[in-house]
Amino acid sequence: MGWHPAAPAARLLIAMAAETALVELPRGRADAASRRALWQLLDRADLTGT
Repeated sequence: MGWHPAAPAARLLIAMAAETALVELPRGRADAASRRALWQLLDRADLTGT
C-alpha cells in the first residue's frame, strides 16, 4: 500500500471488510449498499501505492 505505518492501515481495511460481513450476517445475504460503500472507500485508498 505504501502507507506508513502499514500495519494500522491494514487493520483498518480488514475492520471495514469485517464490519460489512457483520451487517450481512443477520440478513443472510449480501448488502449491496454496504458493499458499494466499502468498494468506494477501497478505491479511494490508493492500494496500489502509486
